[in-house]
Order: sequence, then C-alpha cells, then structure tokens
Amino acid sequence: MPTVLVYPIAYAVVPKLTETLTLGKSGKALINSAVKTTAVISLPCAVGLGVLSYSILSLLFPESSAQLASPMLTMLSPAVFFCAILGITNSVLQASGNEKLPMISMTAGIVVKLIASYTLIGVDKIGRFGIPLGTCLSYLVIIILNFIFMCKKTGVVPNFYRVFVRPAFCAFLCGVCAFAVNGFMPDTKIAVFIPIAAAAAVYAVCICISGTVNGDDILYLPKGEKIYGILKKIKLVK
Repeated sequence: MPTVLVYPIAYAVVPKLTETLTLGKSGKALINSAVKTTAVISLPCAVGLGVLSYSILSLLFPESSAQLASPMLTMLSPAVFFCAILGITNSVLQASGNEKLPMISMTAGIVVKLIASYTLIGVDKIGRFGIPLGTCLSYLVIIILNFIFMCKKTGVVPNFYRVFVRPAFCAFLCGVCAFAVNGFMPDTKIAVFIPIAAAAAVYAVCICISGTVNGDDILYLPKGEKIYGILKKIKLVK
C-alpha cells in the first residue's frame, strides 16, 4: 500500500527535477524533500507491518498459518521501506539523465538475492528465514548503490539526519504505540484496526510536532493541498 502514495511522488519528481537541472539550478531541496516524504510514508508502514505481523496475517489466513508466517513477515517488513526508497532514487536518476544506472543496481541486487538466499537457507539455524533476509539484503544493496550513483551524478548528498533519522524516530514511537495498544486488544480479527489507528495518530502528531515535515513536503503527497490545509488549520504545520 505505501507504493500507492510513493509512486505518484516519484512520477512528479521526474519532470520537476529535469526542469530544475536543465536550468542549471541545484536540485538539492527537491531531492531532499522527495526522499524525506517517501521515508515519512514508508517507515511507519514497515514498522507497523513488523510489529503487527501476526494480527495482520490473522485477518487473511487461519491461526496456524498466521503463526507460521508472522516471523517471516516481520523479517521481511524492512523491504517495504527499501522498496519505496528504491522507487524514488530510480526516479531521481532517471530525471538526471542516468536512467541506465538503476539497471546496474538491480542486477547487483539480483545477484545478492540469489547468493544470500541460497547460502542462508542452507544454514540449519536460519532455514526458511533466509528467504526474507535475502530479499532485504538485495534491496539494501540496490538502494546503497542508487544513493552512491545519485550523489555522484547530481552532486546532491541528502541530509540523512533530516531525511531518515527524524522519521525513523517517529516511526519507532509509532511502533511502540502499536505494540502497547495491541497487547490490550481482545482476540478478534477486527481488533487489529484499533492499534493501527492509534499508531497512525501518534505518528502524525510526532512528525508534525518534531518538524520532520513541512508544507513543501506535504504538497508532494496525493491530495497534498487538502492535507496541508487541514493540518494548517489545526496548527500542526506552518
């Protein structure tokens, strides 16, 4: 689901960044804002998926299947964040005229995935958990390479503290809230929506109060103008 919000941002970045770079201007502000907005959307989704893996799976599958699969889903949850960052960094490289570089990153990721999965699955203490671990490792390699290419080709080094550390801290508080509230929920399938709603509310307040996002970041979102108008009215953003 995060891709529903992330990819419209990625699509919007391409023409704007292309125009900015063509005019000889720095794309630093645009790149930082786009990457940060992507992180703000995807990090709580990854954390929530990891913390509430069993409850989410129990909505769709029998209890025995949910218990079996939930540890694997928890280990796979970081891939939600990696996949989102992959999309936005690919767009930045495309906009800067380096559309072939993501193919190098993807090829390296595929190689890592095959080697890691084959190796880890063969380890007795890891076994089937080697599959999600291999997936996360492959995505991690891809986005690291993408960032290296992006920094070299655009000359823009993202502000990693503002782009990742602040949203990650807010996502951590979101996960703590989800875990705590979920512990008090009755053993019913529909109960999972209560900790999700509580965590979402805590996260929204945290990112606004901490100054993690500003008006320019919110405007990148689908329906961003309406969201910005609402948040401005309740004085959560300037």
